[in-house]
Amino acid sequence: MSGYGLFCQYRPETTIAYLPFLKKRLQSVGLPYVIWSLFYLLYFSAVMPGCINWQPANILFLLFYGLACYHLYFMVILLWFYFTFPLWHKLFSFFQNSSLKLGFILLFLLQIVFNYWTCHPNLKSTDLPVFLQNLFNYRLNYLPLHYLFIFMSGGLAAVYYNTFIKFIIRHFTKVSVFYIFTLLFIGGQLLLLLFLS
Repeated sequence: MSGYGLFCQYRPETTIAYLPFLKKRLQSVGLPYVIWSLFYLLYFSAVMPGCINWQPANILFLLFYGLACYHLYFMVILLWFYFTFPLWHKLFSFFQNSSLKLGFILLFLLQIVFNYWTCHPNLKSTDLPVFLQNLFNYRLNYLPLHYLFIFMSGGLAAVYYNTFIKFIIRHFTKVSVFYIFTLLFIGGQLLLLLFLS
């Protein structure tokens, strides 16, 4: 949805005024993120006194990784997509000017390889300095590359909206079956991991 919304407003052929763009996003998403994070931290402190370390360095750590409350990681990812949006905007233009289908196929394959490599159970960070360990351990909370194909697909749906809707209608049964299969596959994987751990 975030990719869809951004590409509706900033088509590939448009130019992005980066600083005004960033200022607007920091006001609409960054400020509420910080406020809600502090609210959750205050709430947890009230419910479980002493559970939050209020040292400025620790608060910055929690805010950077979206750790004030579990679901807030999404806001951090969103902010990182805003910070890096000109790059993805140019990537979309590059796909359009070369081969849109090939670009998205390659992006999908790279997404699978990247996610598998960074999430593989045998990949350890214990030998790294603490700062790099944190970057590695909380990578799903801040690294847009884990969600790039989904984000760019939202952009694809925005830029080619009419074609996208026609495709969904024409292949509604196939799309629905694929969607249900995906849910079952992901759910099955999670259950398997729960049983194995």
